[in-house]
Amino acid sequence: MIENHRRVAGIVLAAGGSTRFGRPKPLLPWGEQTLLAHILDQIESLGLYDLVVVTGAAGDAVAQVVAGRARIAHNPEWKQGRSASLRAGLQALRPDAAAALFFLADQPEAHPEVAQQLIARWWITRARAVAPRYRGQRGTPVLFDRSAFADLAALEGDVGGCVLLARYGVEVAWVDVPCPPPSDVDTPEDYHRCLAEWSLGKNRSMSAREGSTMMRHALGDDMPREAQHLGMGAAPGKVILFGEHAVVYGRPAIAVPVACVQATAIVDAAPDGQGFTIEAPDVGQSWVLDEAPVDDPLALIVRATLDALGIASAPSWTLTIRSTVPIAAGMGSGAAVSAAIVRALAQAAGRAVSVEQVSALAYQVERIHHGTPSGIDNTVVSYARPVYFIKGQPPQPLQVARPFWLVIADTGVRSPTRVAVGEVRRAWEADRPRYEAIFDEIAAVVEEARAALAAGAHAQLGSLMARNHALLQALGVSSPELERLIDAAQRAGAQGAKLVGAGRGGNLIALVSAERASAIADALREAGAARTFVTKVGDTEDL
Repeated sequence: MIENHRRVAGIVLAAGGSTRFGRPKPLLPWGEQTLLAHILDQIESLGLYDLVVVTGAAGDAVAQVVAGRARIAHNPEWKQGRSASLRAGLQALRPDAAAALFFLADQPEAHPEVAQQLIARWWITRARAVAPRYRGQRGTPVLFDRSAFADLAALEGDVGGCVLLARYGVEVAWVDVPCPPPSDVDTPEDYHRCLAEWSLGKNRSMSAREGSTMMRHALGDDMPREAQHLGMGAAPGKVILFGEHAVVYGRPAIAVPVACVQATAIVDAAPDGQGFTIEAPDVGQSWVLDEAPVDDPLALIVRATLDALGIASAPSWTLTIRSTVPIAAGMGSGAAVSAAIVRALAQAAGRAVSVEQVSALAYQVERIHHGTPSGIDNTVVSYARPVYFIKGQPPQPLQVARPFWLVIADTGVRSPTRVAVGEVRRAWEADRPRYEAIFDEIAAVVEEARAALAAGAHAQLGSLMARNHALLQALGVSSPELERLIDAAQRAGAQGAKLVGAGRGGNLIALVSAERASAIADALREAGAARTFVTKVGDTEDL
């Protein structure tokens, strides 16, 4: 069975009548072939699970161009507008397609590198739609999860799938691209200009290799392996819903992945003799593995992974790491980076690694980050699904009956987990009966929350968050910044809020309705939050 995240199909809309242009645009000459053939060249580099071209006005002639390269879905109702072509394309897809990328047959710049970015973002977020923003301007291609297929098929008239982006709101994941949007060929003037630019090698669709090189530079190599890289790995962030600190002492905790942030790792071949190089452009660092300190976290996970893969001598590879997971904020940044690196190195080496192996290797680095870690961070980011966790026991997938929304707000105060965990341990050693009692109360909250999640009883979650936060206050791990933002979230209409992670700064989480999510995030920023994230929990398939 093909993995779900690989079942991404492509649909090329080529049914229009080209009324403004005066002749079928897909059949326009483009070098030694047609415009549509040029676009298909770029899309084919993606290695999509299925590819469908929707024909219409010039059906027979377009079908000749497509023959042998993609499946054809003829839309006899093309005069009714774009919505009819969307339906025709969706009906022709293989029934097990997990998502679909939509391309236009009148845009010479198909941007396969951007499409790869959309696939990577969908793989982590499982958003209903993933769309690019070219210097802030919405563009194409656009990816829709299969959960949006029914909405696409229900559209009427001359409207495209982009109308759903406004409807879906926070359920859309965006990919920011630092270049202008693709040009449309709507008029003869557009055609001659785009063709001249392409002929001079100036546009971003020069060739798969040239376009890839330029976009890798612009996008920071943050894309999956399918076409250019030896290996790619990704992992989401995480938050602990209930059970911080107590989980270190054998009590249960509930944690969930945060799909709107992620760490990615890319492995590329380097010239022979260069050695293994680690690039971390987000922090402006670059170093050679052989020269890195023994306790450097990135070097440690690389060495441990190579050893686990049976690679005795580090190859001449370049590992590039990027992450949008906030550092020292209780969101599992270190574990996410480690998990992404393990997956990228294993793929580059042509080896399969289990989720359990990824988690175990990431845990080795967690001991450096956190001193006495519970193991929950590496577990959640490796499994990328909600878990019920007890230290030393196999993680249990958590049943979430109904999805719910969280707003995560960053106080802007960095709070290394190792420091807060160490201070709680010293306090526990000085007064074990008191702290054991608090840990037991937190464990009771966790069990009630587990039952509420299984029953879809969101109303109970808010009050349970308040109880958990009060117990964390008793442990001494809150801060004035956290208290101010929690109060702001509650005044703005949050159903519940609590600190998340080690505390003493970092982040808080607020339970919100989908309708109030944006307003509560705005209120938190007005109250001093350095940044906010909105994430949906509980409706994604296993990654």
